[in-house]
Amino acid sequence: MILKIKHFLCISTMAFFLFSCSQENEIELCFDNTLDFESKFKDCRVRAEQGDAIAQYNLAKLYGNGQGVPLDYEQSVLWTKRAVEQGYAKAEFSLGKLYYWGAIVPKDMKKAFEWIKKSAEQGYVVAQCFLGKEYHYGFTVPKDYKEAIRWYREAIEQGMPEAQFELGLMYFNGKGVPQDYTEGFRWIEEAAIQGYSSAQNKLGSMYFGGEGVPQDYKEAFLWFTKVTEQGTVLSKYSQYKLGMMHADGQGVPQDFVKAYMYFNISSANGYDYARKLRDEYAEKMAASQIAESQKLAREWSEQHKTHELAREWFEQRETPKKRTSSGSTNTDVVENTKNIPADILKSESYLGTMSNEFNKTLPKMVDKHIELATTIGQSSHYTLVYRTVNFTSEQVKEMGLIKGIKPETITHSCTDPVFRKFLDAGVLITAQYIAKDSEYIGEIDITKDDCY
Repeated sequence: MILKIKHFLCISTMAFFLFSCSQENEIELCFDNTLDFESKFKDCRVRAEQGDAIAQYNLAKLYGNGQGVPLDYEQSVLWTKRAVEQGYAKAEFSLGKLYYWGAIVPKDMKKAFEWIKKSAEQGYVVAQCFLGKEYHYGFTVPKDYKEAIRWYREAIEQGMPEAQFELGLMYFNGKGVPQDYTEGFRWIEEAAIQGYSSAQNKLGSMYFGGEGVPQDYKEAFLWFTKVTEQGTVLSKYSQYKLGMMHADGQGVPQDFVKAYMYFNISSANGYDYARKLRDEYAEKMAASQIAESQKLAREWSEQHKTHELAREWFEQRETPKKRTSSGSTNTDVVENTKNIPADILKSESYLGTMSNEFNKTLPKMVDKHIELATTIGQSSHYTLVYRTVNFTSEQVKEMGLIKGIKPETITHSCTDPVFRKFLDAGVLITAQYIAKDSEYIGEIDITKDDCY
């Protein structure tokens, strides 16, 4: 499946959990939180028009999410800028991200970093962590470990666990500082104690493999359990690891029933390797043991419903064969591209014109959860932007959306006659995803090499 939305230009390919720092609940509501969204909007609008910067920022969020008012990106940008004019740090960060992603304003990395840096300098911890990651991983700027450490430490001063974790990784891997397992462990553990799941998972792996610390299966089991209980995107891996530890008697007594239970849970959450191991261990177990394992798995799942939305989403989405490429696959379009030379097909003029024409039919719902918002045609690059209409960025990240749909997206692009024509001409096709709270989720790049 490929989706098209207005917010869709970033081309870099990296794990989605590295893109941005954890978001706070940014709606510092300027209204009574018990009100319905329509009442909230009216209250916020009054306060915003009176010059309240927080209200202006929140009004922008309501317009951007279509909460209490029809979705209106122009109004969202307008009120974001009004809050920025008053020096409101969160609004500066939001405006910077708009320029960064090239969503509803033209992509402009100079302006993006100008506003994100202003926000960070005012002390907004999310902006500080964001800059730290930019300089640490070199997403859109040259790597600068000194600057990364600087901004991580600024965020750490405010107690941000994600910044603690990232600084710990820098010490652990010797990036920008002499390699120091003790210091790396200190910061990773600090983040883990605060509940940051990536740090908890890292601690589990460190103890399990004796990586930078003495091997300790009991400690590994403890931290993998904490990750599992959180129900984040990492949980399916920690569930698998708990299954292995029960199967091998590492840190806990050997117990095939519990091993099968965890393999079953991990499998249900999308980890195929856990499914294979579950089936292998089933051959070693009695029918009564398997029944007990399944009962335990059902009971566990009832208490931990984190991935239920994900399962519903993936089960109810149409298969690629039942879905057209959001309107692109029809006889007229195929015929129109059939005899066009590759250098014209990948030109900005052709792709831009095609995008503009197609956008006249958008937005449109692809299924009950996802809306195709817009497309962007540039030289040798065609971007499709999708927006999840029912889920926030945190919910979507927990589902592992990008990883889950990547194989289907590539298959659909390679088998769709129109997209395959563009791929063979050297066009990069990108499917980008935005959540209902307007936060970037991630993207999938497809080239002709993916089709072989």
